[in-house]
Amino acid sequence: RLPTSFVKGHIEQKPQIIRLEVGNRSWQVQFLDCNTGHFLCGGYFKFLRENSLGRGDVCIYELNDKNSRTEIVLKVSIFRCNHRQV
Repeated sequence: RLPTSFVKGHIEQKPQIIRLEVGNRSWQVQFLDCNTGHFLCGGYFKFLRENSLGRGDVCIYELNDKNSRTEIVLKVSIFRCNHRQV
């Protein structure tokens, strides 16, 4: 789920593709704007799995670049929970 304050200021509230970047790797995920919030899906579980993300880990999303009207790029910084092993 993405915070409404971030979405309203930076992302057009319509279904679209967002590219997530970690280092030199990237994943395309679907952004959905629903009545209950703003979500990343459609590719997001692959992003989670390939980055070995688990409970307690924190992702910081930074708007990196708007390549076109159809693609938004978010640079992702990952902070691992100290209570688990990868």
